[in-house]
Amino acid sequence: KTIDAKHLSVTYEPGIANQKVLADPAMLNKVITPLLDNAVKFSPDNGSIDIGYIYNISTLSLTIADNGHGIDSTFMDRLFKPFSRAEGNALTYNYEGVGLSLYVAKLVAQTLHGDISIDSSKGNGTIVNIKLPKPTKFALKRADSDVVNAAYTRATTQLG
Repeated sequence: KTIDAKHLSVTYEPGIANQKVLADPAMLNKVITPLLDNAVKFSPDNGSIDIGYIYNISTLSLTIADNGHGIDSTFMDRLFKPFSRAEGNALTYNYEGVGLSLYVAKLVAQTLHGDISIDSSKGNGTIVNIKLPKPTKFALKRADSDVVNAAYTRATTQLG
């Protein structure tokens, strides 16, 4: 279902304008899109999703919070493993997917010298935090787009 079909309320709290992050836009899309998709997928009808970001000295923290059913604490240690699903499996689960979106999103975030963390508990929704580095002269030299894309290709090839 879509945001409109589920009648979700989405709020966006922009941080300081004109800030930059060290990331190839296409790669960043491979991190953010599946996380937003999960927030929509697991939010109840008439639920809410809050998106915001905070800059500190060296990083941007993008937060996606939903008021969905949350993730059981017994599953948290397997959350970023390939083919992991919080409930059931691909044959018995009521949601589309095979359990790769968080695994791939985290690999891509780490390729961008960032990371993803998740805070959740059953019945209390989920907060996803994506941290990415702000650009520096040294970091810009390391961030050649071809290198980042090659790393992503290697990471996704490991899946197949």
